[in-house]
Amino acid sequence: MGRKVPPIAVMQRELRAVAQLAQPALRRCVIDRASRNAGLHAVVLGLLTLALAEALCIAEACRSEAPQGTSPNVRSMLESLITILYLTDPSVTERERRRRLDRYYKGVRREQVKLRSALDLYPAMKARFIKDSILIDREKTEFARREALLPKAEQLGSRHWSGLLHGLQSLAEAVGLGSDYALQYRHHSGTTHANRPWDQVPFRADRSSVNPTLVANRVVGAWCSFDAWRYLAWCLAAARDCGALTLTPSEQRALGQRRRFLQPMEVLCAKGIFGSGPIITPTP
Repeated sequence: MGRKVPPIAVMQRELRAVAQLAQPALRRCVIDRASRNAGLHAVVLGLLTLALAEALCIAEACRSEAPQGTSPNVRSMLESLITILYLTDPSVTERERRRRLDRYYKGVRREQVKLRSALDLYPAMKARFIKDSILIDREKTEFARREALLPKAEQLGSRHWSGLLHGLQSLAEAVGLGSDYALQYRHHSGTTHANRPWDQVPFRADRSSVNPTLVANRVVGAWCSFDAWRYLAWCLAAARDCGALTLTPSEQRALGQRRRFLQPMEVLCAKGIFGSGPIITPTP
């Protein structure tokens, strides 16, 4: 018998269960600002919270006729997971971990500057959204001055904050999630672009008509939900493992039951475990 894609409802239930596992753990969190790991824990918990928000969006959207629209949310969750794993990597030295965290924070500041600078050409919008333009201009100047004082190799420039050659792709490969990146960023991300509308259009060779429909790919909700709960559970596990949050014994048991799924997509597929994409095989 061929393997069948599990019903969307099954994956949705699992997604909600993992979200309900993460919510109370996050509510209990208090970061000790005097701790030497306060900066790292703040990033990890922020990214976990972002992943939870995306997961809740996916859970709601998968009840609709077009759950494939949630693929950008899944992609965002993957980036949060990749970043957490890279910053908390226990195999690197303390010095290297500090270097990565410093670059990450500089990357955050750079994006803040770029976000506000995007309105420079639109004075009406800038006046509406930015209340203190003097402060914003000073922030931009200070960031540029600090960057200029650094050795060239340490400057962010226009590169990914990690400084790795291929940016997020290299980051994904560094933490063992290159196969997940290949799917989420190469295949699924096409659904966010206007040059690939064909996912909603089933073509038939025996007809000259084209019939766009939302229902054709509704089954993708199962794949998106699977990836979403896996990434959320993995973020939660990484946050717990690095000491950013604590879990009760019952929460640890619930998370432990899912840890076998916290492996790269390529590994899961090789083991025959359900993963993203159609895996229905014909019955002999």
